[in-house]
Amino acid sequence: MADSFYHVYNRAPKNEFLFYKDENYLYFLKLYKDKVADEVNTLAYCLLQNHFHFLIETPESADSAKISKCFSRLFQSYSQAINRQQNRYGSLFCKPFKRKRIDSSEYLNRTIAYIHQNPQLHELVDDFREYRWSSYKSHLSDKETLLERSKVLSWFGGMNDYVDFHDSIIAFKGLDFE
Repeated sequence: MADSFYHVYNRAPKNEFLFYKDENYLYFLKLYKDKVADEVNTLAYCLLQNHFHFLIETPESADSAKISKCFSRLFQSYSQAINRQQNRYGSLFCKPFKRKRIDSSEYLNRTIAYIHQNPQLHELVDDFREYRWSSYKSHLSDKETLLERSKVLSWFGGMNDYVDFHDSIIAFKGLDFE
């Protein structure tokens, strides 16, 4: 798992939700920052009502067991908060969480676009660019972020090519993401 790129994703069981209100999305991102972000480079993300996606890079010195524990702590802490909020019990996330190694630059770019376009692919919005809970707008912003913004934009050849690539791809046939 060291010195690699991974698409990390998970979902709620059945037709349940992970996120019930805006504060839940914010809290999940805060927990991610507190429990995971120091161990990986965060490249992209998207949080949807019943699932999420992250694209991470593991540093050369990464300890895969430690990273897995960080994600487990994130899921456990978030689950406890949502269970209290919703007066529910039991697992909030499917186990185990999924991670898929990214093995080419083309696959990396397509994964980033797929993650950002996920709300539109699931028909939650008409235009993925307007979805609030993804990293798409953060990549285009100059505001402080935990994302590796300059690295991501450089893979696409700059901000204009990043936007053009996202605009040109909406069908991801042949890519096994889930």
